[in-house]
Amino acid sequence: MDPESDLHASCQAMKAGGAQLLARAQQAGAVRPDVNASGLFSLVAAVAWAVERAPEDREQILAVLFDGLRPATDPGTR
Repeated sequence: MDPESDLHASCQAMKAGGAQLLARAQQAGAVRPDVNASGLFSLVAAVAWAVERAPEDREQILAVLFDGLRPATDPGTR
């Protein structure tokens, strides 16, 4: 992001806060350890873009985001 932008400081603060939350989630074992903050922000932006264009698919898109592409181990889920 352009350091001269009016949004630069708030974007930097959001990225730093998000990176701290991600690190805490990883330490707690809630998020896989090979995820980095930059990749996570890109993924969230891509999902937001997809949901904006296909809001009727929101639940499925979010399920895939959180569960991955692997089939559910319990046939009764999703």
